[in-house]
Amino acid sequence: NGLAAERFPEIVRAVADAGHEINGHAWANDQIMRDDDPEGELAEIRRCTRVLEQASGVRPVGWTSPGSAGSANTLDFLKGEGYLWN
Repeated sequence: NGLAAERFPEIVRAVADAGHEINGHAWANDQIMRDDDPEGELAEIRRCTRVLEQASGVRPVGWTSPGSAGSANTLDFLKGEGYLWN
């Protein structure tokens, strides 16, 4: 998640450098995507993406929301942000 990448960027970089794909997962594991806050969800996706990219050196292309449960908006947001899979 974004919080882990912010706190431990060297670990995220090592994982990416070892050839593993980095994917987004929200800012923290306990923040479930909600239908009634589309602006907040998009901001969280962008924040997490930015931090993961900075830490790993590559832009993530996959996303799995906490609990694998996105909102009614998640797939459209991810597509708009360039994600390839969920």
